[in-house]
Formats: sequence, C-alpha cells, structure tokens
Amino acid sequence: MKQIKKFRNMRKIILFLAVCLISMASFAGIIDSGDINENITWTLDDEGTLTINGTGEMPNYTSGNRPPWYLHKYNAIKPKKVIIDNGITSIGDYAFADCFSIIDVEIPNSVISIGNRAFSQCQIENIEIPNSVQTIKAIAFGNTRITTLEIPNSVTYIGIFAFNISTLENVIVSWANPSNVTVENGVFGETNIPASCFLKVPAGTKELYEKANVWKDFQIIEHIPTSLTDIKEKSTLNIYTTDKTIFVENVKDSTIAVYSTQGQLITSAKNVTETFKIVVPQVGIYIVRVGGESWKVIVN
Repeated sequence: MKQIKKFRNMRKIILFLAVCLISMASFAGIIDSGDINENITWTLDDEGTLTINGTGEMPNYTSGNRPPWYLHKYNAIKPKKVIIDNGITSIGDYAFADCFSIIDVEIPNSVISIGNRAFSQCQIENIEIPNSVQTIKAIAFGNTRITTLEIPNSVTYIGIFAFNISTLENVIVSWANPSNVTVENGVFGETNIPASCFLKVPAGTKELYEKANVWKDFQIIEHIPTSLTDIKEKSTLNIYTTDKTIFVENVKDSTIAVYSTQGQLITSAKNVTETFKIVVPQVGIYIVRVGGESWKVIVN
C-alpha cells in the first residue's frame, strides 16, 4: 500500500512539474516587448516573429530615431516575420527599414498608409498590399526582393522610389485609368525598369497606360483573370460555339473581349446588336470577357 501511495504522489509531482514547464514555455517564447504608444504594443518571440498589436497610427521614426525592435537586428534572434494586427491604420516611416533579416510581412486590411522607407532593405520576396491602402510613400519597399507586385486600385498616391526594386518581374494593376493614381517620377527607380519586367493592366486599357507617365516605360500586356475562382464556368448570357465560332447572345451595347488562355487579346469591340460573333483561329480554350466578368469557353 505504501508503494502504491508513493507512486501516486510521484505521479502528482510529475504532472505538476509538467504543467509548470508548459506554463514557463508559453512565457519564454517572448524575448522582448514594449509599448509603442498608449494604443499600440509590440512583441518579438524566440522564432523571430515581430507582432504589432493595437489600434490607430504607428508613430514615424527616422534614421536617427529607430523603433525599439531595431537593435535586435544585431542579435542572435532577429526579426524574420512581421505581423501587423488588424486595427493598425498606418505603418510609420522607417518602421522596419534596414532590418535585413525580415523576409515575410502580413499587412491587415485596416492599413491606409505605408510610410517612407517603411520596409526599405527588408529581404521580402512576396507582399500582399490590401485593398485598404491609399498612400504608399517614398522608398516604402525600396531595395526589397519582391518579384511580383500587385498594387490594388484603392491606392491613390505612390511616392518616389517606392518600388525601386531590381528583382521585379511582374507588376499588376487594376485602375481602369492610370490617371486615377498619382505617381511620382522614379517610382520604380532612377535607372531603367528591368527589361524583363511586365506591366499587366486591365483589358481594354493598354493604350491608356502606353501614354501615361511612368507606366509607359514598361512592357505592357493586358491582364485577364485565369484562376478558377476568377472565371465563371457558367453564364447567365447565352454563350455557345460551333465551327470555330463563338456566339454571345443578349449583349447589345456591351463591350466584349476574347482572349487566349495566355492572355493574348484576340478581339475587342462594343457590340451594337443582340448577338456577338467571332471566328477564332483554332480549336481550344478561350476567355470571353463581358463588362467586368469573364467566362471560359471551349471551342471544338
């Protein structure tokens, strides 16, 4: 009986120690933290995740007045990933500038403004700019490693050198007219835009971008949605094919465009009759775009 009681006591002690270790581990994950202002705090954990929590605008910093997490760039555990909490409305100047170890950033849909040099020199290769952002200030993403950049149509101002990025391969925009956004000269750098970099613009807008300052320096192609989430397989319109011909009925006074699956424009016109008809060069899959919607069509 004594041995059984002793075993039970030992098991309780082991369970108690295990609970203590788990509790300690949850606290040990945070290696530094603090207040940015009365509404915003920051934490850095032992995996290099820097989290900004709270609401409102982050303060602006300068090259001589860096944020409190900046000195961690010199430590063994450096900021690698930045998570900005939903509720933050602006990312301050120099907020993460020159933190070379940062490779991943999450920006919430509450952010309206991205400050001067906010992510300059970070080694991020991918970025998702939410459709809440209106202002992207000078050198905000300068000298990062982004290859594909999608700028939402909520953006109305882009500052000088904001995207001075030598690794860019694709820039995707969705303004119906490039005049909807103010872009400073040199947004993409003081040297030539990389020859291999393409600007993908909405269908029917290529000519506008070819005449627009800054954008005209790109190789411009018209971009259409190609993912299954963007393309509607079934249509409320009457679309059918026969003998290498696509017919679209009930489309009077609509602008219609037909593309190959590689994004090449086959034809584009405003239809003045009830039925649109086009003979395509060969059998295959085509994309028919009417207004702002697209449909996949198989021509046998």
